[in-house]
This record gives sequence, structure tokens and C-alpha cells, in this order.
Amino acid sequence: MLLSLLLCQSIVYMELSHFEESLKCCNEALGISKEAPEVYYRKSQAAVYNLSSTLKDLENALSDIEAAIKMSPNKKLYHEHAKLVRQRISEMIELNKRIANSIIEAKPPKSEEAISKPILDK
Repeated sequence: MLLSLLLCQSIVYMELSHFEESLKCCNEALGISKEAPEVYYRKSQAAVYNLSSTLKDLENALSDIEAAIKMSPNKKLYHEHAKLVRQRISEMIELNKRIANSIIEAKPPKSEEAISKPILDK
């Protein structure tokens, strides 16, 4: 009963965009039962729908949904969610590459003259 209540709370928190609270509910639910695939699914959802999630958060979300799939391999919903998680991870990696490239391109190259010329004190 408490497990169901925590899962419902987690869903409500996600609907309100309170993803950290949703994760807390899921973690508390895992303290009750580590054998409930729905908990891993909800935990993964909270990370995926949180636009502030890091790449590490998304990688953890993938591990969570894979745990749910291992427990319920025939649940189509879990497989569809796993695809979404992988897509978000790919998008995050691509975004990080573009950001890194723009930083590299924005740095002006140092000329040999500027490198070899000593700075004079006035």
C-alpha cells in the first residue's frame, strides 16, 4: 500500500515539475521494495523529463529503465521509454560537442609574436 502511495506521489510531483521530490519518492519506494519495476520506471521518467538533468543523471535513468526491463521484459512501455532515454543521452552528448566546439572556435589563436614577446613592466 505504501509503495503504491509513493508511486502516485512521484507521478504528481512529476506533473508539477518537482522532479527532485519525485526522485525522493522513488528512492523511498526502493527502500520498501527493490523488486518493483514500476519504481525504476518512474525514477527513470523523473530524470528524463527534468530538463536540468545532467548526462550522468540520464545514464542513471538508462540503468533504472534497464532494471525495470530485466524484471518485466514483456512490458512494451518500458522498452519505449528506454528508447527515449537513449535519445536524450544522444542529444545531450551532441549538445556538449557543439558547446565544446563553439568554445574552441571562439578562442583567438595566439600568434607566435605574442607568445615570444616578453611583457614589459612600466
